Amino acid sequence: MNMVTDSLSDLPFSDMLNLLPDGVVFHQAERDETGIIVDFRLLYFNKAFESFAPSPYKRELGMYMLGDNREQEAILGPAMRQYVQVVETGEMATHVFYDPNLNATISLRARKMGDGVLVTLRDITVQHRAAQQAEMQNKLLHGILNTSLNGTVVYEAIRDSHGTIIDFRFRLYNQTARKDILERIGRDIADHTLLSIYPDSRITGMFGLYARVTETGESVRTEHYFPSVNTWYDVAIARLDDGCVVTFMDISQLKKASRQAEDQAEFVSKLLDGSLNGLVSLDPVRGNGHLTDLRILSANRAAEVFFQRNQTEVVGRGLLELYPESVEMGLWTMFEQVLKARQAERVEAYLQTDKAELWLDVSATPRDGDGLVVSFINITERKKAERHTGTLIQELQKTNNNLEQFAYVASHDLQEPLRKVVSFGDMLRNQYADTLGANGADMINRMQSAAFRMQILIKDLLAYSHVANAREAFRDVDLNQLVADVINDLELVILDKQASLVAGALPTVNGDSSQLRQLFQNLISNGLKFSRTDVVPQVQIMADLVLGRKVTRPDGTNLLPESLANRGFHRIQVLDNGIGFDQQYAERIFQLFQRLHTRSQFTGTGIGLSIVQKVVENHQGFIRAEGRPNEGSTFIVLLPIKTL
Repeated sequence: MNMVTDSLSDLPFSDMLNLLPDGVVFHQAERDETGIIVDFRLLYFNKAFESFAPSPYKRELGMYMLGDNREQEAILGPAMRQYVQVVETGEMATHVFYDPNLNATISLRARKMGDGVLVTLRDITVQHRAAQQAEMQNKLLHGILNTSLNGTVVYEAIRDSHGTIIDFRFRLYNQTARKDILERIGRDIADHTLLSIYPDSRITGMFGLYARVTETGESVRTEHYFPSVNTWYDVAIARLDDGCVVTFMDISQLKKASRQAEDQAEFVSKLLDGSLNGLVSLDPVRGNGHLTDLRILSANRAAEVFFQRNQTEVVGRGLLELYPESVEMGLWTMFEQVLKARQAERVEAYLQTDKAELWLDVSATPRDGDGLVVSFINITERKKAERHTGTLIQELQKTNNNLEQFAYVASHDLQEPLRKVVSFGDMLRNQYADTLGANGADMINRMQSAAFRMQILIKDLLAYSHVANAREAFRDVDLNQLVADVINDLELVILDKQASLVAGALPTVNGDSSQLRQLFQNLISNGLKFSRTDVVPQVQIMADLVLGRKVTRPDGTNLLPESLANRGFHRIQVLDNGIGFDQQYAERIFQLFQRLHTRSQFTGTGIGLSIVQKVVENHQGFIRAEGRPNEGSTFIVLLPIKTL
């Protein structure tokens, strides 16, 4: 052992060791009787070592590493165990540790020498702190890059022998860039070049941009579409060493939203320009706290036509300057009120000049902020038509009044001469029968028959007129009771014909009872009148509920318009087994004075079914007739179900 310490203490060698910046120490192993190392004894240290342990550690030659430094066992214990391993295995050990007593980071290297360890120590606190700071900055940089929503790639130029850029190598990239490229291209960018990942970048122009920035140093920012991945990117490129750093963000959704907004704006613009209403957006112009004008911000095509100016001549102009008539029409006052109360208003404004008159239907709505939107339409022609229609209605009312007066006169003045004709005819037949003879009596009978027919005709015409002009308020009418009353009135005819009349359960409807009585009286009377001589007359009345779409003509077409397809109706059918009629006359029989048979066959004026149809129309219903020659007929009446 003396050889080791002697060699270390050799004067020239010792001077050389003292010049070293590293501390040099030799520890001799101390073993127990079994040969186990229990401590190390300090046999040599150079001057640099003295600066490593100025106070807390005892460093006199001959002292024991642990035996004399028990208070520092927590720090020296690991070092001693490492020294033991070096001595036992002969393998050199390198260790970096932080010494809290010295507040320093120490790099230690231990090598076996004899039955001990030669240790060199270096204070690397400054380097360690610099490395830590660099590592921290590097982690911070990577953390920022990898948490960024933007993709970031650093490219390094690849040049040919002439110095021309032929490709770019991926030098650095963050996770956003890696994930974006991996998802869209399906390839990882590690160990790849730009052209191997994006072979079409020359065609799209991106390769040229990267090369230009690398060569010139001029940064570029652009929005670029990559057709291969159907994606829009916002791209920023800046030079970095012999390459460039590229940051990019997927703006496809923004582009899509922007395009949708543009399309929506274009759609709204076309929609507004297609409107018949003029639409104007106005902003108030104030002076000294008072409203002085309304500036036009926008106007659609209809407004341009009204003002007889195009968009550029309208926008920016004041309303009072462009259309001062708004004051006289009361519109200005309306606009002031809307701005003040912040509530929409609508008015029909009128203006009359020497040349013409004008009506405008105008509505004003407060806009977000301090403005309003005005919608207007020229209703002059409609107003003129309404005025003309009002005049026609008055004239029609006068005509109707005259007709009613005529009906009243007919019911009294025309009946009186007929009564006299009948009365004098009776007197002639009774007092002068012998004088008149057979021919004279026959002529009087013919005269009497014509007078009676005239009386019936006048009576039916008055009945039709009454139905056509009826204005009685509707009420609930029980058709069961009404039909029973009609059958009772026709009792003599039913007995005379020995007819069979059956009425099923009928509904209660909303209507005019007197008109509905005429309806059933005429339909039942027809069923009894137009009977076959060899068949007992049978009349049946039945009712049910039906939707409008279920009512069809014999040819299968819908009887009711499509608008009533889902409306509910009471379907009332009156069936008979009489002479019937050909279906081609189903519409004709409802016309005034229309008869399918001569008076000698069947009496009547041809007005009864016209009255029936008018009653149905007055009740907003429908009627249809179905006939079968020599088999009978069916009259189908549809009356709307009362709306609650």
